[in-house]
Amino acid sequence: MNKRYFVFLFFILLVGRVFGVEQWEIKAPDSLNVGTVFSAELLLPEADPASNLEKSPQIFLPLFDTLPDLSLLDVQVEQEEAGVRLKHQFIFTNSGLVSLPELEFSYTDAKGNDKKIQTESYPFLVHTLLDTTIKDIVDVRAPQSLYFGAVEYTVLALAVLIILLLIRLLPILLRKKRENDIEKKIVDNRPAWQVGLESLQKAEEFLQKGELLNFFFELSFSLRFFLERKYDLPATQMTTDELRAVLRLSNMSEHNKLFEIFSYADLVKFAKYVGNISLSRDYCEWTKNLFLADKAEAEKMEKELESELNAEKQEGENV
Repeated sequence: MNKRYFVFLFFILLVGRVFGVEQWEIKAPDSLNVGTVFSAELLLPEADPASNLEKSPQIFLPLFDTLPDLSLLDVQVEQEEAGVRLKHQFIFTNSGLVSLPELEFSYTDAKGNDKKIQTESYPFLVHTLLDTTIKDIVDVRAPQSLYFGAVEYTVLALAVLIILLLIRLLPILLRKKRENDIEKKIVDNRPAWQVGLESLQKAEEFLQKGELLNFFFELSFSLRFFLERKYDLPATQMTTDELRAVLRLSNMSEHNKLFEIFSYADLVKFAKYVGNISLSRDYCEWTKNLFLADKAEAEKMEKELESELNAEKQEGENV
């Protein structure tokens, strides 16, 4: 009986090796809630330890937006005798039955041969932070009867008169407010990069104090304010999902990083996730570089336009 068991186990391992299917090594806490960070490790057998794993196409990693209900925070590469180990760090962004999907990794072994490894799907049961135990609610005393007298009816009549008066005056008050708003309205012609940098200053102040909740509120607003001015859309009034549906940056790396920051900020703002101070600094620095790059591009276009105008003016003078 034991001999048959070992033969069957050897056959299963042999089939797994032939088809190149590797199991995830999951390291996660017992309680899985939205905002839980966990690690998933994967071994690439016989991967070339001396090769540069950062170069494509030796290892392909999935894009951030392709992982449903998950966010990829970090990937680390470690060399072992058996091959190369990839250590991924994920965070849950949604509750329910969340699955780490099947992924395929291509790499080069020590002999220079191209190989592929396919992972199996790994399911998780993720809870929300608002899950509570429902308890029965019972009356502690009998319902009380209400008796209306002259005083009660007088108060009720006065309340009705006040409500009717407010309904009558409300349109007048609203019209005056709109007129005042129109008079006080100031046209803001500042470029997108200037709006972004000025609004980012407040976020940096909160980051220096370690107030990550306020920091992510201001950082998210700063990015939305910048996108609203640059792409002419109401980004400050849109949720992350609504913004994802209408906005697609030409640079895919910047696009993925932008929505990674929005998703992480939503966890801190609405899911009460504590947040990581080092990661927060990285997000702040990336945002500032985004605004500065837009500034450099705007100044370059302005110089090119000025050069064209000067050339046309010079040509007109020569004629």
